[in-house]
Amino acid sequence: MEASYNARFKGPDQRTGVVTEKAINEAAGTIPGLFNLETDIGETNNVYHDHPEIVEELSALAAACREDIGDEAEGVTGKNVRPSGHVENPDTLTHYDPEHPYIYAEYDKGERG
Repeated sequence: MEASYNARFKGPDQRTGVVTEKAINEAAGTIPGLFNLETDIGETNNVYHDHPEIVEELSALAAACREDIGDEAEGVTGKNVRPSGHVENPDTLTHYDPEHPYIYAEYDKGERG
């Protein structure tokens, strides 16, 4: 899971900047992480336990997304998930015509008549 948090800014794509929450998968399980990417670009200082209010807000946003569109990793089917599009008799937009000259050699222009 990856989400961002910054109370001062919300971009047009609904992302918010500065602090990033990221779940890190390791052999022992999932370790939650929260990193300030402005001051710790290498993600070396996990501030997850220092900012419970940010963690709570991000968790609520993630839960709302999970409820809305689902989460296959957690086995959650969202309430706004619709089936894939299906067409009974699918057809391509173009069709091959063996009588149509698909390849036209420019050097044959004078010989056409």
